[in-house]
Amino acid sequence: MGAGGCDSLRLPDLERPASAAARRREELKCKITALFDFFGAVYGYRRIHAELVRGGEHVGSELVRTLMRELNLVAVQPKPYKRTTIAGKAASSTPDLVARDFTAQRPGV
Repeated sequence: MGAGGCDSLRLPDLERPASAAARRREELKCKITALFDFFGAVYGYRRIHAELVRGGEHVGSELVRTLMRELNLVAVQPKPYKRTTIAGKAASSTPDLVARDFTAQRPGV
């Protein structure tokens, strides 16, 4: 027995109909998932929100963000390859204008 002796006093599981808000959230989840997949998992919550509004849905961006987080939908933004090193012309050797001689007279000196 648990604390207070309430383990044997279970209430029956009551099937309550889903509220209108819960039904709307589920409908929005389906639409968000469909849009996310349609655009190749590249659109984030801002673009998904814009597409929903363009499609006639009255929904806030924070709700879209929350639902995408609940669905574990994370947009991947592909970045273009940026070349950081560009080879120039082959460098010519610098002329020795002073005519220095760097040969050693003997090893170690």
